[in-house]
Amino acid sequence: MANNCRTGPVFDYLCTYRLAARVWPGLKNHQLPTVAARIGHQFDHHHAQADAEAAGFILPAMMKEAHVTGPRALAEMVGVRPAMFETHSCGAACRRGAALVLKAFQRL
Repeated sequence: MANNCRTGPVFDYLCTYRLAARVWPGLKNHQLPTVAARIGHQFDHHHAQADAEAAGFILPAMMKEAHVTGPRALAEMVGVRPAMFETHSCGAACRRGAALVLKAFQRL
């Protein structure tokens, strides 16, 4: 059976966990609830929208503390390289796509 999967957009992303570990190394850990508490953000953890919103509050807080104006500047300042994510037309069912996602997360 032929695999008709087509590669979609490829984009870079930054991991707020890795960034937080560099910006706030003194935290007991760098999990989302801990980092969100550091900036005073309360949320319902393990709910996708709430988790995404928390990360959306955390990134600007890190940029503010580091006195930089953008995510790439923050990443460069703390030595975190963006990772690459490649999308596929067949979603999670695509072994190649799943392998690439796993590979991207292993580079973190």
